[in-house]
Amino acid sequence: MRYLSALAALLGIVLMACGSSSHSSPSTSTAPGSRSSASSSSGSASASAETSSLCGFRDSPAATYQHVILLIQENKSAKQIIGSKDYPYLNETLIRQCGLAKNYHSISHPSLPNYLALTSGTTSGKADRSNCQPKECPQPQDNIFAQVERSGRQWRQYAQAAAGNCDTAKTDLYEPEHAVPVYYSSIAARCKEWDVPLGTPDGGALRRDLDSGFLPAFAFISPDGDHEAGRTGDQWLNDWISRITATPDYRSGNTAIFVTWDEGSGSDESNGETCADSKHADTAAYESCWVPLVVISPSTKPGTASSTFLTHYSLLATTEDLLGLSPHLGDAASAPGLRDDFGL
Repeated sequence: MRYLSALAALLGIVLMACGSSSHSSPSTSTAPGSRSSASSSSGSASASAETSSLCGFRDSPAATYQHVILLIQENKSAKQIIGSKDYPYLNETLIRQCGLAKNYHSISHPSLPNYLALTSGTTSGKADRSNCQPKECPQPQDNIFAQVERSGRQWRQYAQAAAGNCDTAKTDLYEPEHAVPVYYSSIAARCKEWDVPLGTPDGGALRRDLDSGFLPAFAFISPDGDHEAGRTGDQWLNDWISRITATPDYRSGNTAIFVTWDEGSGSDESNGETCADSKHADTAAYESCWVPLVVISPSTKPGTASSTFLTHYSLLATTEDLLGLSPHLGDAASAPGLRDDFGL
């Protein structure tokens, strides 16, 4: 009987232990020096968010930048682009995560004077109101490509659909006025080396340079006629910007990227129009002069928007400042810059 009583007591103890175990909360304690699964997941998410951030992941800008990259699209006004479903990457990613100049203006019409303004601050001869070809209107003025070379650094023009280096032959897909180094007589020798066909995101000059860890001090990237506007242009921007912003050069904080349109379109459009004067700040009256400028940099806070009156001359002046080049060329000398507005 004593044995039966002892056995019953022992069985009761076992049942109580099992019941206590089945109703207790799972343990969250961890070994010293390790993280719980919850905190580890949170840490991973935070690190992942920082890694995936396009802009604003650095608190302060570099004093000078090692690389400035311009990507140009064609012939659309800000009114036709901002909020458009044809530009999902631009509107839903770049503008939301980086910066937008809301009062930014081209210089004139047609394309060529704008490309010259972006890179020299001036035009010469009939290039101020036409798309004259390189042999018709070579440009003798100083330019940012020459400035970069004089500073001991390299530049690149990456031109989609160009048949070869420093291509001056116009085709349905390639237009020399969109790959402007071919116009400047002072860089004719370097043009044969550094003005190159772009290639594709899968292979070619720019992809090789990105893969090898080389970026020039100044890069000017031009699409072909099939990728210069609309959904195909938006995808083109996505293809290249997503690759550039993944590079160690960009993540380290020493690279700035700008996306703009050479000119807009609208009822006011006329060749030789003076879009850069204050009168043309009226975006309703001068729609063809109003184009977007998107600023992408590690120190530009997401959602930054500027209402300052800015022009292609402002972008040239800012590029020179970021790269430590002087003096400001042409009308860039009197143009307001972008550094304060966009944390550059």
